[in-house]
Amino acid sequence: MKIQSSVQQCKFKEAEQLFEFTLENYKNTLGEEHPNTGYIMSYLGETLCDMGRYHEAELLLLQSNKIQEKVSKSTIRIIYTH
Repeated sequence: MKIQSSVQQCKFKEAEQLFEFTLENYKNTLGEEHPNTGYIMSYLGETLCDMGRYHEAELLLLQSNKIQEKVSKSTIRIIYTH
């Protein structure tokens, strides 16, 4: 995947742009609270952290965690109701 290779080559700015593009597409097609949207948020957050942009990274990582918590809770509910 082009994004992963960009990160591995320390091309953080390119990776940031690709993650932002992907995040916007996921938000528009999958929704703001879809698990895959949350994953992209966390990848973008990690990239921003690598770039030293900690405040921006923290906001994205916290938002991603909230999405993943909701997914986990609904998965547990489904398991226990079946």
